[in-house]
Amino acid sequence: PLVSPSTEPIAIPADISSAAFYIVLGLIFDSSDLKIAGVGLNPTRDRICDILRRMGGVIEVVSQQDLIEPIGDLHLQTATLTNVTLNRDDIPILIDEIPILAVAALFAKGTLKVREAKELRVKESDRIVAIGRLVTAMGGVFREFEDGFEVEAPATFRPFEFDSGGDHRMAMSALIGAVAARVPATITDCACIQTSFPNFLEILTRIGVSWERVA
Repeated sequence: PLVSPSTEPIAIPADISSAAFYIVLGLIFDSSDLKIAGVGLNPTRDRICDILRRMGGVIEVVSQQDLIEPIGDLHLQTATLTNVTLNRDDIPILIDEIPILAVAALFAKGTLKVREAKELRVKESDRIVAIGRLVTAMGGVFREFEDGFEVEAPATFRPFEFDSGGDHRMAMSALIGAVAARVPATITDCACIQTSFPNFLEILTRIGVSWERVA
């Protein structure tokens, strides 16, 4: 027999992989105090928060509910971060958030060390190479390995240009980096952001970031 669909509303949590860009921004932007509502906190997906806390990030979970999976509001405040070495067990859970984590590393003390992450080579782009281009463009120190990389912060940030190569996560990481560093930047090939976060640029506008499309 056919079963009528439920008319009860279903809460769909915000994807923490997308929220990660604004989570990082909330921690590295000067004098930031940010709240992100309704984020999915499934323990198989939220390793990015664990790593950022390990780095010294202030991430408070408020108003958590256990529905289909845990959902909560995140309260973020600017923090002094210290880079870490990712463990082997971190990589599979964190692989999609590594580009924005590399941006966080540019605002932290010490060296971010990522190894046993060769899967980054076969994402929407070779993300090890792409992360290296972004870090270098912003003035940071980048050391590449076959299965990973190391990142250190620059002495000063500089205006930069960056081609995402059609990789949505690299485009968004570059934009967050430019905002947090308070430098002008030209990021090309940003249409790819539509594939995973259609209102990403709209949110940038809502939080006061000025940007414009160029031909």
